[in-house]
Amino acid sequence: MPSDHTEPHCFKQLAQTYMAHESARLSRDTLKRRQQHLRLHLLPFMGQTPLYDITAMLIRKLGYALEAKGLSTTQIDQVIVSLRVCLKFAVNKHWLNVLPWPKNKVVDNMAITTDMPVMSQLEFAGLYSDLLGDMSGRSSLR
Repeated sequence: MPSDHTEPHCFKQLAQTYMAHESARLSRDTLKRRQQHLRLHLLPFMGQTPLYDITAMLIRKLGYALEAKGLSTTQIDQVIVSLRVCLKFAVNKHWLNVLPWPKNKVVDNMAITTDMPVMSQLEFAGLYSDLLGDMSGRSSLR
């Protein structure tokens, strides 16, 4: 069994440590499911990813990749649970400070803006003026 003092540097190392520590505590079905999720989905997608680079945006991209592979919403949720338990293990060992996303909010409900277009101050001011005009019945757009 790996030492608690051996801090993993990437997700693959974390997954191996998690499985070594927790496999005896898991039911046979859960163990088989976790191994399958790791082998088929999680390690190919984020195996060499440093732990602190696992963000909500990366988790959302994982969800999209799994959807593109044809997995159902239920299957995707189960893979995310396997990822979450590995990361929770890292939090419990103080290898991570917090989980990178709120529980059950990653794919559908979490607003993530890093891939979204950004407005300039001038564009924002124009939008704001138009909204105020719409609310008062006067629009600046003619």
